[in-house]
Amino acid sequence: MFSLVNYQYLFTSLKNLPIYMRNGFVLAFGTAIVQVLVSSLAGYAFARMQSRFRDVILYSILVSLFVPRGGSLMALYELMNFLHLHNSIFGLILLCSSTVTVLSFIMRQTFRSLPKEIEECALIHGANWLQVFSRIAMPMAAGGTVVIAMPSLIGVWSDSLITYTLVDRDTQMTISVGVRKLLVICQGAVSPRFRGQFAQEAADSTMLLVAALPVIIFHAVFQRWMMKGLMERAVKL
Repeated sequence: MFSLVNYQYLFTSLKNLPIYMRNGFVLAFGTAIVQVLVSSLAGYAFARMQSRFRDVILYSILVSLFVPRGGSLMALYELMNFLHLHNSIFGLILLCSSTVTVLSFIMRQTFRSLPKEIEECALIHGANWLQVFSRIAMPMAAGGTVVIAMPSLIGVWSDSLITYTLVDRDTQMTISVGVRKLLVICQGAVSPRFRGQFAQEAADSTMLLVAALPVIIFHAVFQRWMMKGLMERAVKL
């Protein structure tokens, strides 16, 4: 028998769902924009910068991948408190945007696959490096930006460990933390209004489906550009 009682239970139990969704969108898209901008600038510098220390700096940054992020949660918590960014979406955006090591490497490979002659021609005609980067290199590397933006969006949207650690206020939590909170609190504590109408496992699945729905829609909309960017990298690299 078809029934929407699970969704009724979700929206009744999770009254702050619109706030959680809004915070999740702001955090995910804000982080993605900052990461794309920073990793593109870093990748372009590593691809075009002429210096004997270029590769040394790049590989030194890549070494940071071996440091587990979960092991530094206490230090991150103290740092955010010291900077007065605790319980702040802006602070979460800055923190989540700091993980651009792999993204910078991907953009470096993307820019290295582009022909340098076009950029040199623009420089000869009077363009500066910022104009070459923004008007020539970035449009040509659009596929690469989509490739790094999608994992960034999905990773931040689905992450609950960092947000759950650094956010205490209910009005600053994201959808992943809100669903996790509800899954923990509501186990065996079903409202009398819904008691006996559904299984708790079905309600939990409904919560997870609603939390994953924006990611599914985002994949469906941008999968063509994602595949295009991946295929460009496969052919050129």
